Amino acid sequence: MEDDFKGRLTSVIIFIQNGKSRYTTLQNSFSK
Repeated sequence: MEDDFKGRLTSVIIFIQNGKSRYTTLQNSFSK
């Protein structure tokens, strides 16, 4: 049960990090 929770938490963190990197990439391309 706890391992499943940790797995979900890790997936969410990775998802957020990917979203942030995509967001900053969009910002960089717009600011150029």
